[in-house]
Amino acid sequence: MSPFEAKHSRFRPLLLRALVIPFLALMALAAVLLWQIDALIKLNRSVEKSNEVIRVANAVQKSVLDRETGFRGYRITGQEMFLEPYHSSEIEFPAALTALESAVGANRGQKEQASKVRQLIADWDRYAFAGIGSRQGIGSVAAGYDVQGKLLMDSVRQQMEKIVSAEEALRKDHVRAAESAVRRTVGLSLGFTIFVAVVLGIFSRRQLLSLSSSYADALLTARLKTQALQESSHRFAATLGSIGDAVIAADRRGRITFMNPIAEQLTGWKLTEVEGRPLEQVFPVFEERTRRRIGSPVEQVLHSGRLTSPDEPIVLISRNGREVPIEDTGAAIRDINARVTGIVLVFRDVTERRGAEAERSRLHKDIDLLLQSTEEGIFGIDTEGRCTFLNQSAEIMLGYKQEELRGRDILSLVYHTMHTTPPSKPFPAAVCPIQTALKKGQPARSNHEFLWRKDGSSFPAEYASHPLMEEGAVRGAVVTFRDITDRQAAMDALLAGEKFAASGRMASAMAHEVNNPLEAVTNLIYLLHRNISLDETARNFVRLAQIELDRVVHIVRETLVLYRENTTRRDLDLVNIAKDVLSFYAPKIQKANVKVRTQFRGQARLTGISGELRQIFANLLMNSIDAMPQGGEIALRISPGRDPRDPGQRGLRILFTDNGTGIPEPIRKKLFVPFFSTKLKKGHGLGLWVMRGVIEKQGGTMRLRSCDKPGGSYTAFSIFLPAKIAPAASGIRVAA
Repeated sequence: MSPFEAKHSRFRPLLLRALVIPFLALMALAAVLLWQIDALIKLNRSVEKSNEVIRVANAVQKSVLDRETGFRGYRITGQEMFLEPYHSSEIEFPAALTALESAVGANRGQKEQASKVRQLIADWDRYAFAGIGSRQGIGSVAAGYDVQGKLLMDSVRQQMEKIVSAEEALRKDHVRAAESAVRRTVGLSLGFTIFVAVVLGIFSRRQLLSLSSSYADALLTARLKTQALQESSHRFAATLGSIGDAVIAADRRGRITFMNPIAEQLTGWKLTEVEGRPLEQVFPVFEERTRRRIGSPVEQVLHSGRLTSPDEPIVLISRNGREVPIEDTGAAIRDINARVTGIVLVFRDVTERRGAEAERSRLHKDIDLLLQSTEEGIFGIDTEGRCTFLNQSAEIMLGYKQEELRGRDILSLVYHTMHTTPPSKPFPAAVCPIQTALKKGQPARSNHEFLWRKDGSSFPAEYASHPLMEEGAVRGAVVTFRDITDRQAAMDALLAGEKFAASGRMASAMAHEVNNPLEAVTNLIYLLHRNISLDETARNFVRLAQIELDRVVHIVRETLVLYRENTTRRDLDLVNIAKDVLSFYAPKIQKANVKVRTQFRGQARLTGISGELRQIFANLLMNSIDAMPQGGEIALRISPGRDPRDPGQRGLRILFTDNGTGIPEPIRKKLFVPFFSTKLKKGHGLGLWVMRGVIEKQGGTMRLRSCDKPGGSYTAFSIFLPAKIAPAASGIRVAA
């Protein structure tokens, strides 16, 4: 610490002592005076109390005298009028006596005297009562009765005189003590005042001399600091003048105190012109888009301590009307006591930067437009396999949004398993073509892999991976891919169509070839049945053989109808077709222990091919029977309905429901794929595929609902076929 600072540090304690010590001395003098005044007040209260006791005692004596005078007047004259003072004091006397006891307070001797007075008065009251009664002829009194009353009343007066004498003696003592206290207070106050004045004079002289010396030193220190501050201010102004940003400083009122050359250039004002002017006149700022003027930066800084640029771009309107896009910030200027003394505003011209940003934004938009406009999915990864970007086609195909994948290991999410059907195996990183592109820096391609969506489903895809090279090092990779589901489905459909056509031709040829020998066997059985030489047992066997042969012939004919090229469309009754199919499969239904509940509402007529419509019911019925190995119930309902796609389109609605085992979710997705079957050797996987084709050919729709949970499993097909509806009565029938 320098000598100047040491002297300056002593200035404040000296000033504090010069003020505090005299104040404390005066406070002590005031305390002594208050103490003496309090003592005087207490003595005065004691005198007033004695006066009160004497006054109350005199009132009691007066009341006693009134009672005695009235009584004696009555005793002498016998006139009732003399009793009026007696009766009046009879009401006032108890209150006066109570006031006396209260006035003597805690003075034990006086309190005992007051109690004796009460007792003597009570005795005299009994004496007076007896005397009044004897005068009125109520009773008689003994001789010497008036002498007794006089003695009692003399005793009362003696006690009252004792009370008054005692209180007068106390009052004289209190008065003498008060006079002594006054003399003592005056003397003590005068002496203490003289003492304090002498001490304060000596002390104040020394303190003022020290204070004067310290004040001179403080002035010198302040002068030196002011000089240093001016030099610092010049350096600060030179520094602000040389920086590349514009700087404006203002005081708490918003009056400009400083402006560097860059600020002069951007605002069009000189410091000499604006010094002392309001900041808002020199620094008018507006939102670039709305042209709304920004509020005073001074108020914002004084309120929050800082100034930040608004979210909207802003412009500064210079003195000559030129618009300058800027960014600004500001902060409060504080003194050593942290009090805000002004603000400093820093801003810069961002015209060039905005141009560069606009150009960069345009390039980014062009690149993004290029990436988003392609049908191929594109995503980028860094060297760790983390996603860096994702185009719109990739989002649609994978089911992820870009923000969901950015920064995450995309390969573990969309390229983690080699196959879609069990047993699925994880994709080893060592043979992953994308990892190869990252590790070796060479392009890689795959024509058939599976990528996985966010919902857990997969799709076949072909993709290519190209490394991103920077100065000979791999910085990441760009992967392009496309969904080949439609292409694969078309190829599968073409292959399935060929298989189905071949199967159809084979089935038709087999049915045709079997039909010829069946006709011959039918004729032979007919002739055998007409042979009269057969007994009844043989005839019965021939009849049963004829029934079974008729069933075989019916099956063959149905097969020929199904696969024969027939494009003739006729007006058909859908209810009759359903009944024919149920009748045809009645033995199989009965053997499977299945009950069929039917409900047909109205005459369901439509135009179509009988064999195709028959195939719908046959496929639904056989699949339901296979789904109920332990038996169950099938519900078939045909009723008028409307197309769910177009409520204005009327037609027939077929609802076919069973309570079988249900269809698991993975199988539901492949249910209508040709040659896909869960019945192993019992099925060929063509029934539902053919059924869907028939429904679509009719212009109808089909919806499937199923549940495979134990205890609540079911499968329901809802089919709509366009038709003309003829209303009629409904009927419900249960067939076993």
